[in-house]
Amino acid sequence: MADLILGSTTAISESSGALTFSANPTITLGNNSTFPTGHVIGSKMTMVRDKKSLGSMGASNWTHLTWLDLDYQALKITSNILIHLTINALGYWGGTTIAWRFKTDGTLANNAGTHTDGSDFAHGSDFNYSFSDSNHTRIVNLTANLGNPSTIASAITYSVEIGPQGGGTAYFGADGGNHAGAVVGCPSPSFLRVEEIAV
Repeated sequence: MADLILGSTTAISESSGALTFSANPTITLGNNSTFPTGHVIGSKMTMVRDKKSLGSMGASNWTHLTWLDLDYQALKITSNILIHLTINALGYWGGTTIAWRFKTDGTLANNAGTHTDGSDFAHGSDFNYSFSDSNHTRIVNLTANLGNPSTIASAITYSVEIGPQGGGTAYFGADGGNHAGAVVGCPSPSFLRVEEIAV
C-alpha cells in the first residue's frame, strides 16, 4: 500500500491497485491548463419569465432586449464562445421579417448574423423569421459561434437585438397578443446562454 501525501494531507491512497482520492478535494486549475478540444469549460444562462410589450417598432430599427443581457468572464483567450437564444413566444403584427443579431459589450459580435457589407435590412439577416397578421406567434431558437473572447481580464456583456424590415407592434414572452402590442395569456420563459468551448 502506497499513499501520495502532500504536506501532512493524504491526497491519494492505494490499496490492491485501487486508487482513492481524499474526500472533497479542492483543485484549482490555472489559465494555462489544457482541456480536450470541444470540452465545455464554462457556461452561464439568463432566464426571463415576464410578458413584455415591445410596442411600436419602426422599420429598419434595432431593439435591444435588455432583460436578456448576460455577463460572462471567459477562462481562456483561445476559447470559442457559443451563444444560444431561445424565445418561447414572440409575436409581431405587421407582416414582416424580423432579423436578429448578437452584440458583445455593445459592439456587433463576430458571426452575429448581420451581413458584413452593413446592409442589415436590404438583404435581411442570416438569422431571420417571417411574420404575418394571420400567424403571428413564433418560437425562436438560434445558435452562433462568436469566436474567441476579446478579453479574459473581465466579464463581457452578451446581448440580443431584433429589427423588423417593416413597421408594426410586437410582444415577447406570451402565447398571445394583439395589434396594439398588448400581451395576453400565460408567460413563457426565454433564455440566453453562453458556453465557452476549448479549442
